[in-house]
Amino acid sequence: MLKRQPFYFLRHGETEWNLSRRWQGSTDVPLNETGLAQADAVRGHVAELELAAIYTSPLDRAHETARRAAQGLDVPIHPIEGLTEACFGPYEGLGHDEVQWAQDWVSGKEIEGVENYHNFLDRALSAINDCLDQPGPIMIVAHGGIFWSVKHHGHLHDAAWAGNCSLHHLQPPATHGKPWRHDVLNAPEEETA
Repeated sequence: MLKRQPFYFLRHGETEWNLSRRWQGSTDVPLNETGLAQADAVRGHVAELELAAIYTSPLDRAHETARRAAQGLDVPIHPIEGLTEACFGPYEGLGHDEVQWAQDWVSGKEIEGVENYHNFLDRALSAINDCLDQPGPIMIVAHGGIFWSVKHHGHLHDAAWAGNCSLHHLQPPATHGKPWRHDVLNAPEEETA
């Protein structure tokens, strides 16, 4: 379960693999020009948050998003290995339409060479909770898959999603087991993958 601390979540900006709807996973794909511009554009929103720290996936697309979003602010940025996107192994780089096992994976089926879905959600939860143990307010800059863990463990509405460079504020409910409050603080670009 998510530690009961409010936090901010920022998904990384767009990459060429997002644009071409390819499975990125743990492959270190950089931001494209649109992604760089998205990360620069969200800076004004981030400046209003008065953050104590930013925790980011070490993958370049997330770390560069964090760096650009916090440019000019006196906020430390800490790469956290556990915030890395799920590993899709031999399927990374393939188009979404070329992978036929995604629904089986989400239901818990073991896919050779791919990080188990439930293990991934738990790994992400552990990393998020480690971040939430730190003095806040904090922002986590990571991946769509890390947001799946937030969505799962925060009991968010089925329609909740994180578009490229969308900034979210998450607050725990007054009662355990109820959905977390989830507000999108900017108008993200249309989802690309």
